[in-house]
Amino acid sequence: MSKDSIATLVELLMLESGIVPLSAGDIYPKIVDASWSIDKRFSSISKEEKRKMKRKFRKLWRKKAKSSGRDFSKLSRTTKRQLVRSLFLDMAKESFFD
Repeated sequence: MSKDSIATLVELLMLESGIVPLSAGDIYPKIVDASWSIDKRFSSISKEEKRKMKRKFRKLWRKKAKSSGRDFSKLSRTTKRQLVRSLFLDMAKESFFD
């Protein structure tokens, strides 16, 4: 399976779980041009939907941090996004390779 296929599957899993898909610009803002950042994608969503999505995102990164034994009180925004992306990457690999 190609990297593009896995990336697409990860984005679909994120949408299915109710969060806004993360792009490379969201995870690595200093390296990649973040012209289509998560903040811009949030601008088209109602306040209530934003609140729900942010809450789901918090639950997901805490779940991943807890399972990996990290102290989640000191994680940066980028690290939190990387944790969520890795959680969905694991899910994508499990669903495809099972």
